[in-house]
Amino acid sequence: MPCEHKQKEKEYGIPWRTAFKGELFEFADSTHKRLVGPDGFPYTEDPFVFFHNIVKKDALDAATFDAMSQADFLSMMTENLELLEKCMYQIKALLKEPDLMAFEAVKVKTVERVRTD
Repeated sequence: MPCEHKQKEKEYGIPWRTAFKGELFEFADSTHKRLVGPDGFPYTEDPFVFFHNIVKKDALDAATFDAMSQADFLSMMTENLELLEKCMYQIKALLKEPDLMAFEAVKVKTVERVRTD
């Protein structure tokens, strides 16, 4: 991106550079507010470096995630799997109950049983 910026600056001159930098700082400012906080993007920093840091961090996160094994993925999902198991246990108990009016009592009973397990 910096190389392209320099080439366009040579081709189109100062008006293009001024407009480009204005747009770039606006975009950096809105991105900074969304990701970092309510303070705007400091105009003393280089927006190319700011965007490079964001992309680099995301690329490293993606590479780390990609390097994980299936066991790592399963360990990440353990909590969700336990919640799913509890929900399925409650649904199964409700499906076994033929009396519609007893659903609330069955639900309370199964929730208490799940909590004690």
